[in-house]
Amino acid sequence: MHPRAPGCGPGVSGGAMPDRIVFGGLALIFVGLGIPLARRRVTPNRWYGFRIPATFADPNAWYEANAMAGRDLVAVGAILAGLVLLVPTLTRFGPDLGIGIFTAVSTAGSLASLVRTWRYANRLRRKRPARGGGTGGRA
Repeated sequence: MHPRAPGCGPGVSGGAMPDRIVFGGLALIFVGLGIPLARRRVTPNRWYGFRIPATFADPNAWYEANAMAGRDLVAVGAILAGLVLLVPTLTRFGPDLGIGIFTAVSTAGSLASLVRTWRYANRLRRKRPARGGGTGGRA
């Protein structure tokens, strides 16, 4: 068991409030990052979005895959926000139970979204029609 920093954890008045603030902030970050992606507002770039060769190769794959990733981020963020409300209840069973559940759900949700979106983007790229009609650019 690790010692908690002063002002953190269930032994402090108000329960696990600092944990709830951190976890609530993380949930808001998930939702905030997911909404522009889900709404297809993020153009191809090198900083923000689901950036893999398949999404850079085709603009349609970029927008579709990022929309899926954005919806997943919003969903995971909403689940995490719900967990934030349960943290005081969960800490009755052990001070680190809420932290463990929150960490497990955020990690599992992120990994599931990553695998799902990666597979979807590559599927979209494979379905893309061949460019150039096979003439090598010559008429």
